[in-house]
Amino acid sequence: MSITSQTRIGLDHIGMFAVDLHRISSLYERLGFSLTPVSQHASPPALGEPGVLRGTANRCAMLKHGYIELLAVIDPSLDTLGVPAALEKYQGMHILAFQTDAPEVLQSQLQEQGFSASLVYLQRQVDGSALSGLAQFTQVRTPPEQMPEGRVFALHHRTPELVWQAGYLTHPNTAQALLEVVVVVDDLAQAQQRYTRYFSCKADTSTCGQASFHLRTGTYTLMQTACYERSYPHAPLPLLPFPAVLVIGVASLLTAAQYLIAQKVSFSYQVNQLRIEAEQAGGATLILRQI
Repeated sequence: MSITSQTRIGLDHIGMFAVDLHRISSLYERLGFSLTPVSQHASPPALGEPGVLRGTANRCAMLKHGYIELLAVIDPSLDTLGVPAALEKYQGMHILAFQTDAPEVLQSQLQEQGFSASLVYLQRQVDGSALSGLAQFTQVRTPPEQMPEGRVFALHHRTPELVWQAGYLTHPNTAQALLEVVVVVDDLAQAQQRYTRYFSCKADTSTCGQASFHLRTGTYTLMQTACYERSYPHAPLPLLPFPAVLVIGVASLLTAAQYLIAQKVSFSYQVNQLRIEAEQAGGATLILRQI
């Protein structure tokens, strides 16, 4: 498979792991995000078979392009999918999900590039404002030892009409899109080479200490520690690699700032964007950028 400047993979969503779903939901509502109702995860043994409930659930901030998933354990008596162990490392971004329209094709391509890629089927009940039903997904999953930056997988939405419902796409902070995810790594060259094979596209290395993959939708940026510490002084760095920064595009930076002020959320203003520190955003620095 050839490596080009184009890729058919896009940013789909990120997942924030939290100890308490209600608490992180309240936090993100205070940041100006409208959230979907609680939805418990399930996994069918095979495509088309009934799902088995898991002990985790989510609420999501659905954007016109991409979304933020807030995830926590709600029933510890069921399979908690390794979330408690992940939370022992840090609270924050653990899921780095990319979008694909052809999961079987991508699985084959990743295997050709030396990745161990498997298909996994997931589902969850969605009780939306307009539609209710069983949302279904196909994951192209790679093992964590091959992609240690987080829970890295590609996702195909088989029922997008249930996930992206119009009633959940309007936010008080005017959020529109998942623009960028920044992951701090200890070996930029090695990570860049690996993601070049994963995305089948070249990175933009014009900024010193960074390798940015401009995907079909959104950007995935790898960043050296020194660069991160210069750009985000006092931001947390509990381990390496670490998904550290989440960038959301907003329609009106002024409206977003006014909402945060009304909610007594502190932020710093930078050129064309607002920065909210990690302790106020569930463990990752949140950037609201004018688009």
